[in-house]
Amino acid sequence: MPYTLFTGLILSQQQSTNRKYIMSNLPTKLNKSQQRDIAKILVNGASLGSDYMARGLSALYRSAMKTSQQNEIMAIALAYGVASNNEFIVGNRCAYI
Repeated sequence: MPYTLFTGLILSQQQSTNRKYIMSNLPTKLNKSQQRDIAKILVNGASLGSDYMARGLSALYRSAMKTSQQNEIMAIALAYGVASNNEFIVGNRCAYI
């Protein structure tokens, strides 16, 4: 049992390091909350799959207040290949906002 607990602590430290690395390399048009959420999605998406990443990124895309933020999130989705996933639901952009 202690071995499992110790291994869990090591994994959480590695995930924390990965999140910091990802957050430092994200575009600057995203606010800090979006950067943290994207870092979590990308770190956990490696083990949970593309459906998880598609759902998370599409939720962030729909909740973004600025078009520039939506563009950055869409660029990340395209870079990771989840923009064509069935779970990536973004709807139509409104050009009048």
